[in-house]
Amino acid sequence: QQSSMICGRSTIVSTFRSTAPACSVWAMRFFLQLAFASAFLVHGASIEQEPCAKACTSGARDSVPAIVTTEKNLLQSWKLARSTIRLFTVETRNNESYIPVPGVTGWTFQNIGVGEQWETWISKVAVPTRFFEQEAKTNPDEIVVLADTADVLAGGCDGNDLLRRYHATVAAYGPVGPKVIFGAQFRVWPPEAVDFNIYPNLASRRDKVLAALGLNRTAFLPYLRERRCQKDKFDLCLRPRAYDKLNAGFVMGPIRELHRVFKGALAFPKNKTHTVSKVTGNTQWNDQFAFAVYMSEHPDQVGLDYAGFLSTQLVYSQNMVFVENGALKSRVHGNTQCFVHGNGNGCMEWQATLSLIDNKGAAESRPCHSREVPKSLRRFLQWRKRNLRWH
Repeated sequence: QQSSMICGRSTIVSTFRSTAPACSVWAMRFFLQLAFASAFLVHGASIEQEPCAKACTSGARDSVPAIVTTEKNLLQSWKLARSTIRLFTVETRNNESYIPVPGVTGWTFQNIGVGEQWETWISKVAVPTRFFEQEAKTNPDEIVVLADTADVLAGGCDGNDLLRRYHATVAAYGPVGPKVIFGAQFRVWPPEAVDFNIYPNLASRRDKVLAALGLNRTAFLPYLRERRCQKDKFDLCLRPRAYDKLNAGFVMGPIRELHRVFKGALAFPKNKTHTVSKVTGNTQWNDQFAFAVYMSEHPDQVGLDYAGFLSTQLVYSQNMVFVENGALKSRVHGNTQCFVHGNGNGCMEWQATLSLIDNKGAAESRPCHSREVPKSLRRFLQWRKRNLRWH
């Protein structure tokens, strides 16, 4: 029954990762120390966790088997994940047409932002919309990925495994379910989305999909930073706690369907696309808000990666992934984690994780905007303060 959901192979071959220039000595030094001090991420290390919500005390998985896909020993020769699916990104600050994805080698972004002008967050939707419109003329049913550039890493899946997981996720929604699958996370963002009551209305769908994939809502809760949820002025994690909020930094689906969703979001009125900027206080276009509202109005077109089979988003989480034999594994579903998105306050743990599998990529990654760290990383910061002398 499980294997019947896992189907489809792609014959599209992407460009392999090229060698990046050497990083600076100080950056290498920092991330070597970061890797050393982040050994808590390695499987089997003791972990100091923040307590989770009450819902997780009754058993994280309720004795439901978590593993759906069968691991195929993908990483026999030091983690070369051969990509058979195209990955796109919008990076207007980089003139390179192809950008290596950090992490396990083998994946490369095709940068569709080359030559484009950044015009706030609407560019993350407008640029792909134009691109998908042209691609749909020749490859309408090709399944592709669009992801953020600077804070997404590859964990060790190959392209065929990624496609099997995608098809399993889509099948879990039923025969008339959505084909466009966005990443999920713990926190509602932006706060304006709370007023639309999006996620409570989709709770039954979430539970149905998770059950079909061998998981349940509480499987993620041991890795939620509950204390961080309680620090917010408004409860953006919502109750009951769940890993079921849309994140626009990762999306996967057929090009024709992606074009329909992106074009539809662009056509929304201002009250469904604009939020108040925390920096300027002005209203501005917000891609995550627009897609969340679009999903609430078109649940037959847009779904979420509730099980985290495709990508896991680290905001408001801790210790959800670990390193084993040079690849990343999920503590939730037990398999290799295809992609990891270090969004928001998940950035520091994302960099620490990356340093354990791709120290060069970690050294070349951009500094984190958020300096928040999980409790399990604080000992490293204290050690660094006592032992390092920066010049």
